[in-house]
Amino acid sequence: AQFLTRMFDYEAALADFDFFVEEQPSAWIYGSRARLHQQLGNIGMAIADLRSAYDLDPSNANARSLAYLLAYQGQVDEATELLEFLPVTDDDRPYHDDNLGTVLALGGDIEGGHALHEELVADFPQNASALNGDCWFRGLFTFALDTAIARCTQAVERASNPAAALDSRALIHFRLGHFEEAIADLTSVLDVQPDLAASHYLRGIVRLHAGDAGGAQDIEAGLLMAPDLAATYAHHGIAPPE
Repeated sequence: AQFLTRMFDYEAALADFDFFVEEQPSAWIYGSRARLHQQLGNIGMAIADLRSAYDLDPSNANARSLAYLLAYQGQVDEATELLEFLPVTDDDRPYHDDNLGTVLALGGDIEGGHALHEELVADFPQNASALNGDCWFRGLFTFALDTAIARCTQAVERASNPAAALDSRALIHFRLGHFEEAIADLTSVLDVQPDLAASHYLRGIVRLHAGDAGGAQDIEAGLLMAPDLAATYAHHGIAPPE
């Protein structure tokens, strides 16, 4: 099943995980099958599996995964309740606040979601994950773009592996209409990590908006690896030109 997943044969991998769920159900098995359902657009089934995973192992990671999908399906109150009372360490806080901020913003409270990021960066100004979370949030929700490039560049400079921060900064450049700069950042990412589906997909979108028809190849590559990208990005108005 894991080999089939690595080969992006999600339908075949799903059949294997269906068998595992029947024979040896576990939180990991349910979570893995949920990710396959998500890739295939079976969001209701993905949520059901994540509920089962959380019932078996009510960990922070399982709560965040479930809350994320619930929020994108409009079930923001339940998603918020899942996250608000989790025990959170300093090490875990960048991931927790990023997830909770996204959930709040999906429910319409973009300012409240961003305030979590601002507070986190104030508390941990050298933390690359905190800086990148703020950068990505701004790009995703088209918020506070006037100071976003500076924040994203801080994330790039402080990261031991800057790929995620470069991808986030590229989204800001795209929002600002800086297509050449966005493509440069995404190309830097893919030169060292060519298997990052989201960077392929975003570069394809940017290239098409810049008039480069070759962007369709990037989009095809990204969706081969992660078919769910199209729906998630479209939710935020990130899509090929019509």
